[in-house]
Amino acid sequence: MEQQRSKKAKSLRAAGKKSVNNEIAVLEKQVRELLGDQVRVMKGLAPAYVPDRVYKCVRRYIGGSTFSAPMTLLEGHGQFAVATSATTAVSWVDCWKINRIRVYARNDEGGHAIQVNVVPIGIDTGSNNFNTLPKHYDVESQSTSVAMILEIIPGKNSPLGSWHRTNTVNSSGGVLLISTSANGGGTLDANTLFEIEYGFQPNVSGGLTTYTSSGFSGLTIGALYTSPLCGGLLQPLDVNVL
Repeated sequence: MEQQRSKKAKSLRAAGKKSVNNEIAVLEKQVRELLGDQVRVMKGLAPAYVPDRVYKCVRRYIGGSTFSAPMTLLEGHGQFAVATSATTAVSWVDCWKINRIRVYARNDEGGHAIQVNVVPIGIDTGSNNFNTLPKHYDVESQSTSVAMILEIIPGKNSPLGSWHRTNTVNSSGGVLLISTSANGGGTLDANTLFEIEYGFQPNVSGGLTTYTSSGFSGLTIGALYTSPLCGGLLQPLDVNVL
């Protein structure tokens, strides 16, 4: 009994000493953070820097038939358009980027499987220094009731995930290529959703950006509009559409 009590006492003293040592280590770390310099040497690229506040929004799109077409920079600019007349819209943001892409693929109403392929195609046409490596992402639906979800989160230092100024530079250039197909006799319908989360910086300088889109009719001056993607083959949902 005496030996057991002695062992138990030693165990309690050891546990107490360990607890005290842990508390001292935590306090020492806090003191170093408050009073000492924290220095790290690392490798990597400097991430994109935007000094003003950055916002985000989500847009959803549906297609009416299978297709293969690129989303262009001009269409990206058009996600943030405001009407300045009944026929013309300009961008109300200085720059934008893609934070995340999601494809919710379901069989069409006839039960046919849908295949979706997404390929980043961004190219720096000015200096040939910032191009997308060859890659592609695929998803295929498996039922009408439950979607197969493809999620793409672009690297911040990749062309697909980088910032784009709302100007006329390479405005016809592609950001990504979307291709869809369906098993025998099927077609792309509202069962399959395309969703993009954008980051953007509003135009706070007061001057208009150089992006302008015209040739419309019946726009409401001051109203916000969103452009379709892929040459009109993907239509935005629940927003004013150019």
